[in-house]
Amino acid sequence: MKSITIVRRRADLSRAAFRAYYEGHHAPLGIAWFGFDRYVRNHVAEGAPDPGFDCIAEFWPSDPDQIARALAAAGSLFEEDDARFMAPERKGGAVEERHLAGAPREADPAGTRKRIDLLRASTLPAAAVIERWARDEVAAGRAARLTIDLPIAGLGNLDDVALLHRWAGERDAPPPGERSATTLVEVDETPAAALFAPGRR
Repeated sequence: MKSITIVRRRADLSRAAFRAYYEGHHAPLGIAWFGFDRYVRNHVAEGAPDPGFDCIAEFWPSDPDQIARALAAAGSLFEEDDARFMAPERKGGAVEERHLAGAPREADPAGTRKRIDLLRASTLPAAAVIERWARDEVAAGRAARLTIDLPIAGLGNLDDVALLHRWAGERDAPPPGERSATTLVEVDETPAAALFAPGRR
């Protein structure tokens, strides 16, 4: 299980300033307090049309109890830091990540680009249909890898939102289900060694 958060920048900040603060201050602050097995920020690429958000963060908690303790100890610290660069409205919650086709997911080098589609989960066809579509996309050379995040009911406010991640796909066939937003993102993934560095709280 992993968690995602879909966030928008504060109205007075540029996309570049938002990303600089996120990567230079907010992400290191999170790493210092929280135990993640993996931590990825998917920033909307400069020049991409506005999809209604600026970043989708992915978190793989190593110990949910530790996350709860850290939030209890430093929740106000993170609320204050969020307000410095994020708009207050955001969506997030626990999801099940499913590998659909292509190479297994690996750590992404800085600057990796991928496309993310926000889909209405309730309009998705059966899993076998999605997997067949994904295999066809990989076979046609329109993607190197596809995964989908399905919301887990009762754990967050994602409601009817599923996220389709497509690596190395500038051209694509329309995904299955109803698409509410699509965008090109650049990936910033924290190296595993930094997540387990000495001195983390």
